[in-house]
Amino acid sequence: MNPVEGAESSRVRGAGQRSRTSDSSTKPLKGKGAMTSEQPRLEQLLDATANIELFVLFMTATAAFEVPLASQEARRILTDHLVYLRELERSGQLYASGPLDTDGDGMCIVRTPSREHAERIGDAEPFHQAGWRINTVRSWHLNEGLLVASAKELTSS
Repeated sequence: MNPVEGAESSRVRGAGQRSRTSDSSTKPLKGKGAMTSEQPRLEQLLDATANIELFVLFMTATAAFEVPLASQEARRILTDHLVYLRELERSGQLYASGPLDTDGDGMCIVRTPSREHAERIGDAEPFHQAGWRINTVRSWHLNEGLLVASAKELTSS
């Protein structure tokens, strides 16, 4: 069990509570605080989550953000940005990327060994370097959904 799974399980059970592995722990109790049939199901569901640690770079446009095709400089920065993203993809770190709405904001999902590494990716991103975006890194655990199978395949290669 990795530390995150352990933290998740202890949060559900509460600090200091024992795991429900003994026969007596699954017997129904009566009155306030009684265990319901849903409690064992909850732990089973939590144990079945994928728990793939990823990082999300939220890229917020600044007042300096320029329409990417408005000038030669803007075209150069957009080219650098797209090349940078392709390099991250080729290296196996970039899982997804794209704009949010139409205001210049964007988002990237990356797989890196640490938050610090993800922050270095955000700091080196050309729109950030040009002062067009402020990049913020958040950790994210992919637990459920159609992307789990793809992410598992990517993380095993």
